[in-house]
Amino acid sequence: MTADISAGLQHMSVSGAASANNGALYSGPQQIENVVDFNVAASNQTPTVTAGDVATIQVSFCPTPASLQYGGYSGTITPTQTTSPSIVTATAPTFTPTTVALNGSQCGNTTLKVATVARPVNTGSLIRRGSVLCGLAPRSRPEPGGLGSALGANADAG
Repeated sequence: MTADISAGLQHMSVSGAASANNGALYSGPQQIENVVDFNVAASNQTPTVTAGDVATIQVSFCPTPASLQYGGYSGTITPTQTTSPSIVTATAPTFTPTTVALNGSQCGNTTLKVATVARPVNTGSLIRRGSVLCGLAPRSRPEPGGLGSALGANADAG
């Protein structure tokens, strides 16, 4: 069963019914369960991150105030990240520790580290500035009306 639990919901009613061999439908008693949940908060430990450095974010998981009246939240949380743009991160972000255990009213923490990509260093331009020299090598026997004639060169008929 996957329940759609709205924010602020404190109780959930669960019941079931079954039949066998096309027989009568038997309903079980309705059971009311308390809904317990947790909040997630993050605080940036490195407000300014230089390209190529690691950003460190403290992530806290705490039982919701409504859950505390029912004993809090007890369970293990495994935080994960789903996408990591390669232009931003050098490696996949990591959580340390990889799981957070909550026991009743106590909060749990993990540290998220995101390694950033260093900016490329501009070592110069691909466009050459300044003079470009170009030379022409003479042919041994220029053709009449060829390049030599166009440049006004005299060809020996030798």
